[in-house]
This record gives sequence, C-alpha cells and structure tokens, in this order.
Amino acid sequence: MDLNPNIYIRKSGMMGLEYTGSVVYRNIVPFLAEYEDWLYWRKNKFNNVKLIAFIFKYNGHLTKSGLKLIVLLLYSKPNKYIKPKEYWLSLINKHLWK
Repeated sequence: MDLNPNIYIRKSGMMGLEYTGSVVYRNIVPFLAEYEDWLYWRKNKFNNVKLIAFIFKYNGHLTKSGLKLIVLLLYSKPNKYIKPKEYWLSLINKHLWK
C-alpha cells in the first residue's frame, strides 16, 4: 500500500504506527471501510472518521465552515471531551478568520 508510517515505540515496548495527512483518507479509511465489521466496538467513532475524512478529502478543513462542521460532527454524539464545542467554535470565529 506504500503508506510510509511514522514508527514509534510505546512505553510498553510495543511498536506503534502513525499515519497523517492524505494517506489516511486515501488509503486507511477506504481499507477499514471494507472491513467495518471488525470494528464493531468502535463503529460510531469510525463513522465519524469517515465523515471527517470526506471533509478533508475535499479540503473542507481549510475553510471556516468546514472546521465548524468538523466540530459539530465530533460533538454530535456523547463524548468525554474536556472543552465544550462552544469553545472551539468561538476560536474558529475569533482567531482564525478575523
């Protein structure tokens, strides 16, 4: 698949692979989508990843409305985030696009 991961060693001594950027939505997400049944314990989170990957694929993360949509998607389901969604929406409105 020619993914070129960032390889790191965890505190436990196990090796970890980290993928970023377009390789995630071009290679990783489509591969996992074929085998979604394997992810039954994380199905809801994977559905969010698919939606956000779609936004990234079309550069929506580079726009104010795209960033707002990502925040709204992440907060649309029960979560344990420390900061409320209003915090992130206010940052987008105040600091990123003056």
